[in-house]
Amino acid sequence: MKINYYQDPNPIKDFNDWDGVFSNHKSKDWKPCRSAYSLAEYMMQHDGFNQVIKMASNAIGDSITAIDTATIEDQVAFDAFYHKREHDLTIVAQTASKKSVFIGIEAKVDEPFGNDTVENYRTDSVIKNSNSKVPERISDLRKYVPQETSDADFGKLRYQLLTATAGTLCAKDNNNDYDYYIFMVLVFKTKSYDQDRGDENKKDFNSYIDAMQAVSKGDGVYKCVSNGKNLTIIYKEI
Repeated sequence: MKINYYQDPNPIKDFNDWDGVFSNHKSKDWKPCRSAYSLAEYMMQHDGFNQVIKMASNAIGDSITAIDTATIEDQVAFDAFYHKREHDLTIVAQTASKKSVFIGIEAKVDEPFGNDTVENYRTDSVIKNSNSKVPERISDLRKYVPQETSDADFGKLRYQLLTATAGTLCAKDNNNDYDYYIFMVLVFKTKSYDQDRGDENKKDFNSYIDAMQAVSKGDGVYKCVSNGKNLTIIYKEI
C-alpha cells in the first residue's frame, strides 16, 4: 500500500510523516483532538486502515483484499469549474472478486459539514459577485439528488455533503468507473468533542440521507443511486 499527500509523491510511512505534511502545508488545520489530526492518529496508530477496510467490505458484501493507494487531501474534479472536491483521505482498493473500490473519507470531530447550506451559498455568492459561477455549479450538483426531492429540501442541504458525493462518484479508475463507490464519514469523539454541535451535524447528515432517498442497511450503512451510479454511504462514530 502506498500512502502519500496529493502534492507530494514521497510516501507517508508513519504518523510523523503525516504530521510533517500538515505542519508544512496546512498547519492551521493541524490540532490535537480535531479532525485532521484525529484521522491521522486513527489511520496510523490505531489500525485505522484495517478498520476502514473491514467496514467497507461489510457494507458492499465483497471482501477487500488489497489497498493500492491512499491519498491524503486527495482532489477530484466533479465539474468544469476551478475548485475540486478535496477529500480528507481517499483509498483505492481491490476485492477478492477483482472489483475496484473507491472510498472518499470525510473526517469530523464536531466541525460542521461546511459553513453553508446550498441555498445560502448560492445567495451569498451572487451578492458578493454578480458574475459568480456558483449558481451554475449548484445547478449541476442537483443531478446527484433524486428528482423526487423538492428543490426546497435540496436547498437546505449542506453544500459540503453534495460536493463530497459528486467528488466520490466522479473518481475514475484509469478513465473507467470504479465497481464500488463509498462515501465514508468518520466522527471522532475526542475530548474536545462538543455534543450539541455533534448533534446538529448528525441532523444535517440525516437530512442528506433523506434527500438522497438512501436506504438504511443498519450499523450506519446506507445505499442509494446517485446520478445513475450505486453509492454506499457509511457513517461511523469512533
